[in-house]
Amino acid sequence: MTSRQIFIRIFRLIFLCSYYLYWQDGDCYCYNYFATALTDTVLITGSTDGIGVTTARNVLYKHNVLIHGRDEDRIRIAADSLRNNNNNSSSSSSSSNIRSMKKGSVTSTTTTATEKNLVVPLPAADLSTIKGCYDLAREVKECCNSSTGDGMNLKILVNNAGIYSNRLIRTPDGLESTFAVNVLAPFILSSMLLSTLLANGSNDKNSSNNNNNNRSRIVIASSVSQSWKLPKDYWDDPQCVQRLYSTHGAYSESKLLVAMLTMEMAHRLDKLTSIVTCNCLDPGTVNTKMLIDGWGPIGIGVNDALDESWCCQSSELEGISGQYFVSRTSRKASSDAYDTIQRDKLWRTLSELAPKAAAEWDRAVSMYSSEA
Repeated sequence: MTSRQIFIRIFRLIFLCSYYLYWQDGDCYCYNYFATALTDTVLITGSTDGIGVTTARNVLYKHNVLIHGRDEDRIRIAADSLRNNNNNSSSSSSSSNIRSMKKGSVTSTTTTATEKNLVVPLPAADLSTIKGCYDLAREVKECCNSSTGDGMNLKILVNNAGIYSNRLIRTPDGLESTFAVNVLAPFILSSMLLSTLLANGSNDKNSSNNNNNNRSRIVIASSVSQSWKLPKDYWDDPQCVQRLYSTHGAYSESKLLVAMLTMEMAHRLDKLTSIVTCNCLDPGTVNTKMLIDGWGPIGIGVNDALDESWCCQSSELEGISGQYFVSRTSRKASSDAYDTIQRDKLWRTLSELAPKAAAEWDRAVSMYSSEA
């Protein structure tokens, strides 16, 4: 056998090995490893309906998407719908209708599906429980590190899941449910997945990934309904054991708290903004089930709620951290979001509730700060 024949056989072997089989709901797909190895992946919590599934549908044009929800059937239905949408878009080379807003003007831009990206349904996880949050973080890591996850380069975490409770509900951990889902869950997930986001982020402008954005992103859904200030007695009883519970109050406080959390995370990641950024936004007044339950159908349709998608993938936000966006414009959040004393109380409270997550945050920051 000549050296040329040996070379050809080796080349053929490498080419064949660059494909792997991926089983998804009983169907077998064949993907090219080299084509997908650098495809950025987005985890969107609460992505079975509402703004979450709208964001998933739009970012799928350029990213793999991990689907999260509390119910297995709804996860499967959402994943199937997104796959069908992705297949149709890929075959027809259609474009998403993401709009670009700049200071009142609306111009039309498009993001075209260049390849068939992955939609991966995750096991159901209840983010109202501390265990559910840890379980979800573990599932995400296992999915991205598994033999079939070669292309699952987790780059964007969207803490989208949120609730509005019409009554006081205690979680199995003894927490007020709105606080647990809207505030503690983003803290745990962001902390547990931070090392992965840091590993996949890059400030290398010559990076060969298939998107223009090199840094990883943490995106958190806040709201214009956030409280202006926390009650004076808030830290004495954040779980409303004795403090009077208010449906709207609990929701508004939670959205202020995640704005505070965003600013504190961005501050703690200050030396690492070349690798990962953290921002929050008001997703808009959107007719989700939550809005209708609390205020009635006073907003826009969920298919028009595109600001969260913009926050995930707009190149305008590359390197921008510690900002609160409303209608794609940086705005001032409520004053407590910039109060370092209040933010420190929040961080200590969350760390006491989820010490494992707090330790993982510190470990990741310490490790990557020493390398920066």
